[in-house]
Amino acid sequence: MGSGRPTAVGAVFSAPGTRARGLGRGLFATAVLLLIALGVWWMVLLDRSLQREHQLLRQSLADAAAVHAAHIALSGARPPLGSFAADERFLLQRGAPSALQLGASVNGELALVAGPKALARLRDHYERKRVMLIGEGVLLCTLLLVVVAMLYQLFRAERRFHDEIEGFLSRVTHDMKTPLAGIKAVLQTIEAGRMPAERLQELAGRALREVDREEAIIQNLLLAQRLRTGARLAREAVDLSALVRAALAHRRELPGAPTWRLELDEAAPPWIVQGDMAALHSILDNLLDNAAKYGGKAVVVRLHAASTASGAAGQGVALEVEDDGIGFEPRRAARLFEPFAREADGLGRRGTGLGLWIARGLAEAMGGTVEAHSEGPGRGARFSLRL
Repeated sequence: MGSGRPTAVGAVFSAPGTRARGLGRGLFATAVLLLIALGVWWMVLLDRSLQREHQLLRQSLADAAAVHAAHIALSGARPPLGSFAADERFLLQRGAPSALQLGASVNGELALVAGPKALARLRDHYERKRVMLIGEGVLLCTLLLVVVAMLYQLFRAERRFHDEIEGFLSRVTHDMKTPLAGIKAVLQTIEAGRMPAERLQELAGRALREVDREEAIIQNLLLAQRLRTGARLAREAVDLSALVRAALAHRRELPGAPTWRLELDEAAPPWIVQGDMAALHSILDNLLDNAAKYGGKAVVVRLHAASTASGAAGQGVALEVEDDGIGFEPRRAARLFEPFAREADGLGRRGTGLGLWIARGLAEAMGGTVEAHSEGPGRGARFSLRL
């Protein structure tokens, strides 16, 4: 069971997970291309619309000049050169209008053309619209970049979530099958009648420990669900010192366990805290499990009065679990409390990755907190519960 091979459930979920990641990458790339194409199309469309509007305004000005020129020719009048009194947008000049001028010929000698002010207004109108187009284009491109960045973050979160779920399922099924295999082996030995009477109690105790291990995994999963749904915890008086003593007494009986040492002031009054008994038991179990899994040969459990944020002593209780194990980088302290997070040490240690996240969530639900401290890799770790 400890070979590290993928479990059946892990294998079942790995293939769909791989396909989902491939589909997610394809959809993300398609969405990015569509957004870029949308931005380019929008810019080109607006630019062409603006140019068309400018040409229509120029043509309208030329048509107005042609109408005035026809009216002058039909009336036979000879208005003075310069500003055209009937329409201040135009000037009357000698000769035919050039190709660059907007206007119309009155007769072979005179021409009515758009004046500098009319051309300046037309040009200003076009420039203002172009500035607006550039501004809207920049805004659209910015929005598209924001959307692309959000899509990228969502894609990364989705991929990370799938990876975590796959790893979580693999670890949980492995951790749940291992105790069951031990219990099954003991029961099969009893059923076959091959168990010596003098070893019956020893193997029965081992099977019970495997049951406790299975129960702890299931309890963590149930507590994780309670935390996600925001279920309320009970508020009752709990003797924390009695809870710690019972937990350490049980762990000292486990084979291969580190040396457990309890440090507390025996002269102090009972360490009574207000909280949920099951939640406190789970926090303690998870902190001790973490120390046993990643700790070294010795684990010290301390219980002492805690200081409040204002520095006053005696207002709270602190429970510390300190080991001499692998430790961690101080900058990774917050990362340890994320769901599914596990400290990789290359030693093949397994777990659901929920223990510390559950411990902190339960502590915060009771008005406390759990913090992690380490001087660095190989220098041990200390986890502190404050209530």
